[in-house]
Amino acid sequence: AMARETLVGPLLEHRTQRLNRALQREVLSKEALNALHEPFLVATIGLGLYVAVTRWGLPIDQVMLLALLFGRLLGHLQKIQKNHQRAVACDSAYWSIRETIDEAAAAREPAVGTAPVSLTREIALRDVVLKYGDNKVLDHASLVIPKGQVTVIIGPSGAGKTSIVDLVTGLVRPESGEVYVDDVALEHADIKAWRRKIGYVPQETFLLHESVAVNVTLGDPELGRDTVEATLKEANAWDFVASLPEGIDTVVGERGAAMSGGQRQRIAIARALAHTPDLVVLDEATASLDPKSEAEICATVKRLRGRMTVLAVSHQPALLGVADKVYRLEAGEVREVSAGERNNSLREIA
Repeated sequence: AMARETLVGPLLEHRTQRLNRALQREVLSKEALNALHEPFLVATIGLGLYVAVTRWGLPIDQVMLLALLFGRLLGHLQKIQKNHQRAVACDSAYWSIRETIDEAAAAREPAVGTAPVSLTREIALRDVVLKYGDNKVLDHASLVIPKGQVTVIIGPSGAGKTSIVDLVTGLVRPESGEVYVDDVALEHADIKAWRRKIGYVPQETFLLHESVAVNVTLGDPELGRDTVEATLKEANAWDFVASLPEGIDTVVGERGAAMSGGQRQRIAIARALAHTPDLVVLDEATASLDPKSEAEICATVKRLRGRMTVLAVSHQPALLGVADKVYRLEAGEVREVSAGERNNSLREIA
């Protein structure tokens, strides 16, 4: 897409050639060891027999016994050498895996809070400052996400809309200020328990090369086929799933390749709804969809109003049409957009 294939091609070719040379050296060393083993064994045994008979004057039966034992010893030594070669060949891969494991362990999120969280009134950001390095994304920002309502956050690309989602889900911590669920600050909350009450739908939907049912439940044994069917209906996905050759047992293909963009997104919404969350997060979930698919997802969001709390990050006018609250984020500041200002905001986004 960026016409960089003339740069990437030679780089890939160079690395492929290096890999081929390394494989060639490994094959040559293995085959050289195998080819030299038998001549070396025969020469060594022959020399040993000659020395034992001419120099030491050993009886022939003892000489033959020593030759047999020595031959077996060399056979074991060859196995040790081959295993050593395999270990050397796998050494770099092993240390690469160890490095990845160590990095993951170092980045593990500490469990600091234990307070139970229950969304009964609202989620609130109060005077929040958030920085990434020297870049201030939020500057004393405050907003309220009422329970049971649809709240939409708009703003230019790179303004920090997804950062608000990260704050609400506890993936990042503010420099100052706090995020509250009712009266419980997320700093003190049992964050894993809170996340289990969230259903998240990203812009880039990731589907497993598995059946529709597995993609909805993610293998959770507590979610049966009735739950799968109910959540697919909730996500306005049941009609097309029921028409598939094997229904909910139909394999969606690698990354959902057998499905259209709208179908993949509706399966992702069903996945988010499967465990009946308190909060549903839509992070640009209608981007790049055709108008019909977008309208179906907006209808789904509208049906959730009153039963679940919805937080949506969007540039799309359709989602703004079903919103109870709209906030505009720009230059680190958050401002609520009144119903009368929404049309002007939509023109600015366009």
